[in-house]
Amino acid sequence: MDLETQPQAYGFYVTQQTSTQQSSIDHGTCQAHAVLLNFMNGPQCLALRRLEVPAGEANNHAREAIEEIVPWGPALAQLAVVLKTKSARAQMATLLTAVREAAAGDKPLHENVREGLIARASAQEIELAKASGEPAWDGMHLARLIAMRLRRDLTESHLALLAAAPEVNDYPLHTTWELPPEKQSLPGLSAAHNMARELLAAWSLARDLRDPLITWAVTSANVTRTDAQRITSISCTTMNRLLPTD
Repeated sequence: MDLETQPQAYGFYVTQQTSTQQSSIDHGTCQAHAVLLNFMNGPQCLALRRLEVPAGEANNHAREAIEEIVPWGPALAQLAVVLKTKSARAQMATLLTAVREAAAGDKPLHENVREGLIARASAQEIELAKASGEPAWDGMHLARLIAMRLRRDLTESHLALLAAAPEVNDYPLHTTWELPPEKQSLPGLSAAHNMARELLAAWSLARDLRDPLITWAVTSANVTRTDAQRITSISCTTMNRLLPTD
């Protein structure tokens, strides 16, 4: 992958900026050659890394860093989706709390909350809320529809992240790579740390889907117990727990 000097409309690429940093040491000053790498997907920055290296070695170090980050491109793009969805859910949780408090106190919904719900709702959700026949369709009913959709979106984006990630043992991600400030769910922690946390959450979701999926496959989709066990590699004990023979 080549270094680019200008933003591109689409695709993965890296931009490089160089500068000289000066710092005070004892009774003198020290200058260091600094390189800022921005790993991009179209106009969107997915990750960045700062290098302090001798000027003559900057390009070699930059190319090594680029070779390391490229396999993570699809996963970093999906991580941005996960973090954006989590942020939307957090904002929605605040609105949902306000809706519940208004309902519990038998008070009218604040106009700002109502506007926030409508702004976040899809056209279909608004139609469904209106069709409910509830006088305050733009309150609790609409809030629940939005919250359910965001929960589904987060599950789907987490599973897509798990599918997009490269083999972690084959493609290590250096901890000096950072997420852009606007994408940091955990400020001050590396891109690798943020990625690891969300991959673990994705794995947990996939694991939780296993038991109901196996049960459905055998009881409703005509998959034999033997085939289900072979495909999933679960133990006989687990299969018998899920589907007792007696």
